Order: sequence, then C-alpha cells, then structure tokens
Amino acid sequence: MPPSSTLRLAWSALAALAPLMAGAQSPVQPTPFESPPVLDAGTILQPQYVQGPYHTVRPQVPTFAGRNAYTLDSEFGTFYATGNSELVIRIAEINAIAQLQTISKSDEYAKALEKAAKSPVNFAKNLATHPVETISGVPKGIFKFINRTGQAVKEATEDRPHSPYEDSKVQGAIGFSKAKRDLASRLGVDPYSANPVFQKALNGVAWASYGGNMTLTAALAPVGGGAGTAITTVQVSDTAINAIRDSSPNDLRRAHAETLARIGIPDALATAFLNNPSYSPTRQAELVLALQQLNGVAGRDGFLDAATTADDEANAFFYQRSAHLMAQIHSGTPLATIYTSQDLPVCHAKDGTVIVPLEWDYASWTQNAANFLEHLRTANFRGAPVTGHRLVITGVASPRVREELARQQVALVEKALPSPLR
Repeated sequence: MPPSSTLRLAWSALAALAPLMAGAQSPVQPTPFESPPVLDAGTILQPQYVQGPYHTVRPQVPTFAGRNAYTLDSEFGTFYATGNSELVIRIAEINAIAQLQTISKSDEYAKALEKAAKSPVNFAKNLATHPVETISGVPKGIFKFINRTGQAVKEATEDRPHSPYEDSKVQGAIGFSKAKRDLASRLGVDPYSANPVFQKALNGVAWASYGGNMTLTAALAPVGGGAGTAITTVQVSDTAINAIRDSSPNDLRRAHAETLARIGIPDALATAFLNNPSYSPTRQAELVLALQQLNGVAGRDGFLDAATTADDEANAFFYQRSAHLMAQIHSGTPLATIYTSQDLPVCHAKDGTVIVPLEWDYASWTQNAANFLEHLRTANFRGAPVTGHRLVITGVASPRVREELARQQVALVEKALPSPLR
C-alpha cells in the first residue's frame, strides 16, 4: 500500500513546530543521513508472528514514513499490513477465517442454513442486501417479526452515510449486526475490519447463527497463542471491547458525543470527528476513551481537531494509537498540555519534560529528523519551563537515531506499547 498523506509527510511536519517556536537556531546537520531500510521479518519479529498455522510473513519488510510494510501469504489469499499493529490484527483475522471456514463445513452449519432458508430471516437477509428492491411489493404483515421495523424501512430507503466498516442500517435494525458483533467478540476480532476476505467469512457464519439459530460452540473460542486476539493484542481496553460488542455504531456515537461534551470538546468539533468515515467504530471508541483518560490535560480539543483530518484507515489508526500512547504516558508522568503542530502531538508534562508520543514502527536518521530534533530542543513552550526531552515510540529507532538522541540528551523510549517485535 502507498503511504498515506499524513504519514508520508510526518517527519517534515514535525520539523515545522512554528506555533511553539521562539528564536530557534539554524541547525548544524551531521552526516550521513539514512535512507529508510528494508528490514528482515525473521530478525525483527517474534517467531510466532513470522509464521503460524495459517500464515507466513514474507522476509522483506520495506519501511516508509515510520511504518513497516508486511506481506502475508496464506491459503486464504495474500494479505497486506501497514504497520506492526496492523500485522497483529491481520494474523488474528487469518486465524479467525480458518475457524470460520471449519464451522462452515460442519453439519450444524448446513442444518442452520437450511433452517434459515425456510424462515422469515431469509427475507431479512435479502432486505439487508437489497433493501429498496426487497421492500417493493412485500406484504406489510411480514415486517412484524423485525424489531424496530419502521426505522428499518425508513433507513433502508434513505441514502444515509455511514462508515464503510459498518453493516447496513437494516442489518442493525433486524438484529443481525448484534449477532455478528457477538461472533466477532468470541473470535477476538474486530467486527468492523476493512478486510473483505475476513468480512465474507464472518458474515456467512453470522447469518447461519442469526437466521438458523446455530449454537455458538467451543470452536468459536478466541484465537490463542502468541498471535493472540486482535483487539486485546493491540491494547483496546475491555471497556471499549464490551461497548463495541453490545452497542450499535449509532449508540456508540451518541455515547461518545456525551463523553466529548463532558471533557469540554466543542459540539461542532465532536460532530466533525464522529462523522469522519475514516474511523471505524472500534478506532473511534478507543480514541475517545484515551481522551477521557487524559483527565485535566489541556489541548485535547487541538489534538482531536488534528485527528479529525484523518483521511484513511492508516491515518485514523495513527491518531488512535498516539492517543492511547499519551494516555499511558499520562498515567506515569502527568501531562499538562498537548500541543499540536502540523496535526501531530507534542506534550508538555507537569514536571517540565517535553514528550513526543508517536505510533512509529521504525525511526531512521534523516534530514527531517535532524531538523525536528533541533527545533524540539530550542522550542519555547509559551514560556513554560523545560526540564528535559523525551521521544516515545511504539516501535524502534535505528542505531544512528539512538546515537544522535543520546548526544543531544533526548531520552528515547522504544516499544512503548505491546507489539510483535522481538
């Protein structure tokens, strides 16, 4: 996948901390600079992520804009992952596809499909797939079995925008989406994944479960082993997981709006964020929870304004994970203010430490990195005292970056969140 616009320009954007600058000196640049390398999967990853029962990661791992790009081969097709966190998610989805395909070959599944075909739910499935055509000419009495019928019909015939990660409004209204979320929760995967192969497998078993009353058995236990469950491995909280399972996307958005209002986010900004289709309900839920956990920290509105600029899934993931990282930092080193420059976060802690928290897989020593470091060290944070500097990343830095940071007395924290790295 090509790098997204925000991530492609990230280091150059970080170099432009203009709103925070006061008399920054022209940097004297050391040489040579590094080009983003091609890493070896077997060297950087824990073994269970390199190869599992249903997948193999190709050896070459290009890096770009702080992201590792992975290609995974499996019997279900070739999959791609932009970043360490997405690699974990993709492996869990591949494992889940294997479980779902096993279920779809069972006698219980065949009986459930046969039962579903003879029930009004078969109509419901068509309604969810082709709502306008299915509604035409249907006797009104058949709608009695559908919960919230009036709303279902209304939303089915309206072109209401919703996230591409979500089911249709009708699927939610008839109860299918709840069954699908329950199934995904049992598998330990995200029901709003943008992976089409996984979605097809999940939908098939979910329809049999919903329409044919197929019992969820032990075969649907979460994927085990080092590749773990997708949601928990990338550190989505239990609170968010339960909310995603039990609430519709619309209900989640209403709850998020209330939360954002309580922490002082202007209504217009909250609405813009909640209506951004780049955020799946899962990414949105975790980002809002992270902002809530940053209790008492100024500048959350500025960060959310930056997060609202996300224009694709990779950008949304970047902001969600950076917010999670800030919340984790705040629990140990209380933050005072979050500044944003060129849509990226720079935090000032109460003890005076300037902290840059980034969802970053691999940091290379580049011209932009050198400029950023110099500007960071000479910035005047509105007159507040600065007692030190710290870069916190979710991945690792090259030896050269470590050397330069040490030389300029900037602390480095690597692998700040759980990851597949060794």
